[in-house]
Amino acid sequence: MDLQLIKKLINIVKKEGVQDFEWEEEDFRISIRMSEKGNTTGELMQPLPLAPEEHSIEGPIVNEPQKIPDNHRLITAPLVGTFYRAPSPTAAPFVKEGDTVEKAQVLAIIEAMKLLNELPAEFPCIIVKVLAENATAVEFGQPLFEVRPL
Repeated sequence: MDLQLIKKLINIVKKEGVQDFEWEEEDFRISIRMSEKGNTTGELMQPLPLAPEEHSIEGPIVNEPQKIPDNHRLITAPLVGTFYRAPSPTAAPFVKEGDTVEKAQVLAIIEAMKLLNELPAEFPCIIVKVLAENATAVEFGQPLFEVRPL
């Protein structure tokens, strides 16, 4: 699937007011979801080849929920992509642990399909912990920051 077709699909989803859209073909699947604010999030997934039986893993993989204090919140990845803490490899990170941030302040960038998507703070808060490593792949909904709202 080419990038122009993906952009057209996103525009159609926005224009028509569709909340969830999924399309699957033999070698890929795309999922587009609209947030309450009208922003889109999406995933483009390509199936992985099956491992030979002698290398298979027994039992389900379970992701344990992040345990945080009641007065803290998690900021999660709004889409699948590569997480960057800074605007360039030589620049300082957007935020670090202990920083106080304002609403709409950029916390990080997630690169998806060669597009750089800024991750803004949805509310004023203090960065308690950075939970994702710089320049690593992140999944939709993966915790990126533990914060304490102000």
